[in-house]
Formats: sequence, C-alpha cells, structure tokens
Amino acid sequence: MDNQSYQTDEQVKLRLQADINTLVVLANTNSKSHGFWEGVDHNDPTVLGLKCALIHSETSELLEAYRKDPKADCGKKFPDTYSDAEEDLTFSGGKFSGGAQRLIPGGPIGLNLEEEELADIIIRVLDLAGQRNIDLGRAVLVKMAYNSTRPHKHGKTC
Repeated sequence: MDNQSYQTDEQVKLRLQADINTLVVLANTNSKSHGFWEGVDHNDPTVLGLKCALIHSETSELLEAYRKDPKADCGKKFPDTYSDAEEDLTFSGGKFSGGAQRLIPGGPIGLNLEEEELADIIIRVLDLAGQRNIDLGRAVLVKMAYNSTRPHKHGKTC
C-alpha cells in the first residue's frame, strides 16, 4: 500500500490546502513576472472589479467556444502536434520549463477548448488570491465542507 492510504482526513485536508496554495503562488508569480501587476495601485477599489471582469471574460470565452458550434464536441482536441508537450514539462525553482516553452501562445497547446478555458478561469482566480494574500486552500476546503451540509439544491427550484 502507498503512504496516502495511511493518511488521516486531517492530513489529506492539510495536503490539499498546501497544494492549492502552491498553485496560488505559482500563478501569481507567473502573472507578476509577465507584468500583469505592474503599476497597479492595490488600494484602488476598481482593481478587484477589473480582475473579476477578467475572470468573467474567461467564462465568456468558454461559452462562446460552445456557441460557435453547439454540435461540436467540447472535448475536441487541438491538433496532436503539441499533445505530448506536457510530457517534457518540468518544474524547478518556481518556474516551468521544457514542454511549456514549445507551446505557441494563442495556438494549439494539447488541450481541448473546455480544458483550456476552465484552466484560464482557475489561473486568474489563483492569481487574484495570491495578490490579495488569501489562503485559497483553506477557503475552498471550508466552503466545500459548508456546502456539504446544505439542503438539496440549497433550497432552490432550479
């Protein structure tokens, strides 16, 4: 048996929290290194609104991809040329290298449209949490625990 089978529920929760918070740091570090937080006044109340709008824009891109061809399989892969890019992807010193550098910005990256847009949504949320020093790992676990106690459909009809 592997070590994970011997972990307590609390150990699993702590690991999940740490893993989510590691993604927060990675997304925020990458965003900062690419200039997305340069010149941003963090005391400006419109910054949160702008970042929320950018998260929303990613959800709209997901919807638009589907609306362009509702009969299309949202799971359709981009050309296989780059489908093995993640095999060479390595992470070291807080940065990704290898396969990721072979990926063409805005081009085929071996993900289907649904995967790509959902990942973009999460990355923007992770970045925002990092910039605002939010313990997103804890917040997600607490909220999921709370949601598990709520009634069917949270008392709503649809």
